[in-house]
Amino acid sequence: MNMIQIIISVLLPILFGYFFKFIKIFSDDDAVILRRFIVKASVPFIIFKNLYTADISLFSQIVPTFLAFVIVSILFTLISQLISKFISNDRH
Repeated sequence: MNMIQIIISVLLPILFGYFFKFIKIFSDDDAVILRRFIVKASVPFIIFKNLYTADISLFSQIVPTFLAFVIVSILFTLISQLISKFISNDRH
């Protein structure tokens, strides 16, 4: 499985959730429950499945994979910090 397919398989459940919410298939309460399930169960399962089936026997694949993990972790941290600042400013 190439990198694009792996990324798509991780992002697809999230994108489907936003699409279904946009076209109002689910109520707001349903969207909250589904979002929790996707983020806490579905996406981690897909990530571990992809890691299990990935061929990382070559050292050349380990370094880019690790760097991608670090970069994505930093980006998610920064984005969540920005969002939390905007949310806390809106409430005051």
